[in-house]
Amino acid sequence: MYRLATLLRHLRYQCTAALVVIAVISAFSLGGSPAHAGINTWTSNGPGSPDQPFLALAVTPSTPTILYAGTTIGVFKSTDGGGSWAAVNTGLTSTTVFALAIDSVTPATVYAGTDGGVFKSRDAGGTWTAVNSGLTNTTVLSLAITPSTPTIVYAGTFGGVFKSTDAGGSWIGAGSCRPSAVSRD
Repeated sequence: MYRLATLLRHLRYQCTAALVVIAVISAFSLGGSPAHAGINTWTSNGPGSPDQPFLALAVTPSTPTILYAGTTIGVFKSTDGGGSWAAVNTGLTSTTVFALAIDSVTPATVYAGTDGGVFKSRDAGGTWTAVNSGLTNTTVLSLAITPSTPTIVYAGTFGGVFKSTDAGGSWIGAGSCRPSAVSRD
């Protein structure tokens, strides 16, 4: 019984530590000084200005110091773990970025879900190209890449879920998420 209690106590501390890390990453608002956490105290460092919301965050799996942030004024990139940020918006014609996804196999490939569809960068955010063929709703609120097959990408929109099997080259409907399709039982 003592071992179980000790294990549970350690797990609680590990979960608490994980939540603090998540909170520090999530607490990036815009402007300010480097991010620090304390008891009931937060400061942050992020792209843009204090009036611009921070809508999405993606961390490069193989290099966790490379971060991408989606805001209402575009995509920002940090190569030093959030210490400094630079806008990376060349070709991004819709700048409200709701979602970001990074290909874990080819981390230079980044997707941005915007109010104008899906944009793809093959050069780590250097340039962006719209990849919206087949999307019937271009307000893209979420993105997911299949880790084992990164050519399969999903986009969540107000009109449902769309799937691409060719790394964003074309999209097909993968399911409806309309409230009328949800059972209230």
